[in-house]
Amino acid sequence: GATVGWLARHVGAEERVLAVSEFYHLPRIRLAAEAAGLSVFTVPARPAHWQRAWAPANVLREIPAFWLYYGRSLLRVGATPRFHA
Repeated sequence: GATVGWLARHVGAEERVLAVSEFYHLPRIRLAAEAAGLSVFTVPARPAHWQRAWAPANVLREIPAFWLYYGRSLLRVGATPRFHA
Protein backbone atom coordinates (compact mmCIF):
# COMPACT_ATOMS: atom_id res chain seq x y z
CA GLY A 1 0.00 0.00 0.00
CA ALA A 2 0.93 3.63 0.41
CA THR A 3 3.24 3.02 3.37
CA VAL A 4 5.23 0.40 1.46
CA GLY A 5 5.52 2.73 -1.53
CA TRP A 6 6.84 5.52 0.69
CA LEU A 7 9.36 3.17 2.31
CA ALA A 8 10.56 1.89 -1.06
CA ARG A 9 11.35 5.47 -2.09
CA HIS A 10 13.07 6.45 1.17
CA VAL A 11 14.91 3.33 2.38
CA GLY A 12 18.20 2.23 0.87
CA ALA A 13 18.35 -1.14 -0.89
CA GLU A 14 20.93 -2.40 1.61
CA GLU A 15 18.71 -1.65 4.60
CA ARG A 16 16.21 -4.05 6.14
CA VAL A 17 12.74 -2.98 7.26
CA LEU A 18 11.01 -4.23 10.42
CA ALA A 19 7.22 -4.49 10.15
CA VAL A 20 5.17 -5.04 13.30
CA SER A 21 1.45 -5.78 13.01
CA GLU A 22 -1.22 -8.29 13.96
CA PHE A 23 -0.33 -11.82 12.83
CA TYR A 24 -3.00 -11.92 10.14
CA HIS A 25 -1.55 -8.85 8.35
CA LEU A 26 2.03 -10.10 8.16
CA PRO A 27 1.90 -12.26 4.99
CA ARG A 28 0.35 -9.40 3.01
CA ILE A 29 2.81 -6.87 4.43
CA ARG A 30 5.73 -9.10 3.48
CA LEU A 31 4.36 -9.65 -0.02
CA ALA A 32 3.81 -5.93 -0.64
CA ALA A 33 7.22 -4.98 0.77
CA GLU A 34 9.14 -7.59 -1.19
CA ALA A 35 7.25 -6.74 -4.37
CA ALA A 36 8.44 -3.14 -3.84
CA GLY A 37 12.03 -4.35 -3.53
CA LEU A 38 12.32 -4.05 0.24
CA SER A 39 14.00 -6.57 2.49
CA VAL A 40 11.47 -6.98 5.30
CA PHE A 41 11.43 -8.80 8.63
CA THR A 42 7.95 -9.23 10.14
CA VAL A 43 7.07 -9.51 13.83
CA PRO A 44 3.58 -10.24 15.19
CA ALA A 45 2.22 -7.74 17.69
CA ARG A 46 0.06 -8.85 20.56
CA PRO A 47 -3.44 -7.58 19.81
CA ALA A 48 -5.44 -5.69 22.41
CA HIS A 49 -7.80 -7.88 24.44
CA TRP A 50 -10.87 -6.56 22.59
CA GLN A 51 -9.31 -7.38 19.19
CA ARG A 52 -8.74 -11.03 20.02
CA ALA A 53 -12.44 -11.81 19.71
CA TRP A 54 -12.38 -10.41 16.15
CA ALA A 55 -9.34 -12.43 15.02
CA PRO A 56 -11.31 -15.06 13.02
CA ALA A 57 -13.19 -12.36 11.11
CA ASN A 58 -9.95 -10.46 10.48
CA VAL A 59 -8.23 -13.59 9.18
CA LEU A 60 -11.12 -14.22 6.80
CA ARG A 61 -10.89 -10.63 5.57
CA GLU A 62 -7.15 -10.96 4.96
CA ILE A 63 -7.47 -14.01 2.68
CA PRO A 64 -8.95 -12.15 -0.32
CA ALA A 65 -6.72 -9.14 0.41
CA PHE A 66 -3.63 -11.36 0.26
CA TRP A 67 -4.66 -12.85 -3.11
CA LEU A 68 -5.37 -9.36 -4.44
CA TYR A 69 -1.85 -8.22 -3.50
CA TYR A 70 -0.40 -11.43 -4.93
CA GLY A 71 -2.26 -10.91 -8.20
CA ARG A 72 -1.04 -7.33 -8.41
CA SER A 73 2.54 -8.49 -7.92
CA LEU A 74 2.12 -10.94 -10.81
CA LEU A 75 0.91 -8.16 -13.10
CA ARG A 76 3.99 -6.00 -12.58
CA VAL A 77 6.13 -6.14 -15.70
CA GLY A 78 9.36 -7.95 -14.97
CA ALA A 79 8.44 -8.48 -11.33
CA THR A 80 8.69 -11.89 -9.74
CA PRO A 81 6.76 -12.51 -6.52
CA ARG A 82 9.33 -13.33 -3.86
CA PHE A 83 6.98 -14.25 -1.06
CA HIS A 84 8.27 -16.95 1.22
CA ALA A 85 7.33 -17.92 4.74
